[in-house]
Amino acid sequence: MVLVGGPLKDNIYNEIKNLCTNKLKVCSQFATAPKVVSLNKRNQLLSYATNLIFQMNSKIGKSVWEVPMKNPNLNKKVVATVAIAISKKNGQYTLGFVGTINLKLSKVYN
Repeated sequence: MVLVGGPLKDNIYNEIKNLCTNKLKVCSQFATAPKVVSLNKRNQLLSYATNLIFQMNSKIGKSVWEVPMKNPNLNKKVVATVAIAISKKNGQYTLGFVGTINLKLSKVYN
């Protein structure tokens, strides 16, 4: 369930969240109306909607993404996939590293 509205006080938000989660047993995601209205370009709105779906999918324990392994030589084998990113700002370097051995590449370690 996606709820669009204005800013909520913490107690009202908590009551609605409790109702959705504990009584109705539905996954919910809140979006503020000003944020949705300000997305005037189609691509921005699609990106926002996609991120809402990612968040809801994650809340119910599903993968946010998958990469199917179609190569028959890799099927059922443990394959390690890693990615490294380096960035430089103000003379300092930052190194990012993620890796996975999940066959669908849907869970990472960082």
